Amino acid sequence: MLRYTLLHPEILQALGEAGHGAQVLIADGNYPVVTRSNERAHRVYLNLAPDMLQVTDVLRVVVDAIPIEAAHVMVPDAGEEPSIFREFRELLPGIELSKLGRFDFYDAA
Repeated sequence: MLRYTLLHPEILQALGEAGHGAQVLIADGNYPVVTRSNERAHRVYLNLAPDMLQVTDVLRVVVDAIPIEAAHVMVPDAGEEPSIFREFRELLPGIELSKLGRFDFYDAA
């Protein structure tokens, strides 16, 4: 029996198939996943309804299930840092957020 909160079978499969150094992209509905992700990536869609599941909800569960070594975030071209970065830092204590511009983030994803 699993003793952590992650029970989603497709996510468990994707994490189980991942090796050392693998990356996990947690993106909202605005991310161009079809054109800006590796075709070999295991995709799991959780879009049940708008705003029902937030990126931080998914991250909170994934953090409980696997060790996280690094975190890359997309920064806007101009303006202030998005407020969600504060939540990321709370969920990932001790991990520095690596800030990437939009197209560098797309390339990394």
